Amino acid sequence: MLDDKKLCIIGSGYMAEAIIKGLVSKNLLPAENIFVVNPLDEEKVLKLKDLYGIIPREKEAGIIDADIIIIAFKPQDVAEAMAMYNPFFRKDHLLISILAGISTDLLQKLADSPLAIVRTMPNLALGIGESATAYCLGKYANEKHAQTVEKIFSTTGSIIRVQEKDMDIVTGLSGSGPAYIYYLLEALIEGGCKEGLSEEKAMELAKQTLIGAAKLLQESGAHPKELRRKITSAKGTTEAAINKMDSYQFTKIVQEGVSAATRRSKQLGKIFEENAIHVVNM
Repeated sequence: MLDDKKLCIIGSGYMAEAIIKGLVSKNLLPAENIFVVNPLDEEKVLKLKDLYGIIPREKEAGIIDADIIIIAFKPQDVAEAMAMYNPFFRKDHLLISILAGISTDLLQKLADSPLAIVRTMPNLALGIGESATAYCLGKYANEKHAQTVEKIFSTTGSIIRVQEKDMDIVTGLSGSGPAYIYYLLEALIEGGCKEGLSEEKAMELAKQTLIGAAKLLQESGAHPKELRRKITSAKGTTEAAINKMDSYQFTKIVQEGVSAATRRSKQLGKIFEENAIHVVNM
């Protein structure tokens, strides 16, 4: 439990719902201690109330009555949103951000007080409690705040702490990572179809192969390279496939993909910051 803390989530989208689901299902917070604020989509807030028993609140009451604030709106709206909610933030609030590309320094500049800010980067699997989430501490956040964030996001998968300079790499690796896995699955399915399987059968085989491989990796504790070598016998079918993939520089292609996503994350962060500063200075 979070010692009867009260939490307010600003936003009601997929990520917000995933966090609520994790907190309630793992009994980390009672539903009546979770407030949701989103004046732009009150219908969705009411749906969350029906699903999980959370409390819809007006922005002033929801924020002032909470101990922990999670901001889950669109990153491009950060300047306008922070200006709207700033009057209700307290110095003892813990502000947790799941906004991609938004630095803790920018949030601190947009805040009217020295808030304890923690930046997180979950991924799509947050919704089923299997996210790979990374976080970093802002200027005024301490170890107690870190422990609170780890408790919250441990209900939605695994969580690791990194330096803020590494958050763009996290975005390129695990933030976008599920899409890479699905892209590989698409290729496997198309490969099976090309060789004569129906799409339905190729889909089922590829899907279960992924699930089984992931579970084996998790339960064995072995390095992926070790497991791959166990499967790859000399002059066998797997070796033939790996050799063909290597001829197309498969490893380099994936690495370049992660690098491209990392660079784009940095670019978007700069764009969001420039836009936010422009809005503030208008």
